[in-house]
Amino acid sequence: MVDVHSLLSTLWAAVLAMSPVEMLGAATGISGAVLLAWRGRLAPWAWVLWIVSSIAWIVAAYRLGSHPLIAQQTIFLCANLLGVYRWLIRKEC
Repeated sequence: MVDVHSLLSTLWAAVLAMSPVEMLGAATGISGAVLLAWRGRLAPWAWVLWIVSSIAWIVAAYRLGSHPLIAQQTIFLCANLLGVYRWLIRKEC
């Protein structure tokens, strides 16, 4: 059986160990996913949150020297910029 208290304690310790930029990246990434899943009129603004998330993770990855994470988040950033253009600027979707 899973010890829920132990699991939550471990997760909380991981959150507390995050740098502010990592917290920003995680919080905006999660918030964007929830916003889009909600499917409300504000859903297109998830792309803006994901841009902030990608930039935060690029900064965090640079500080950690994680080149694969930098590459991944750079591609995500480009996709997110396209999303903002299509959903918020041209309003194609």
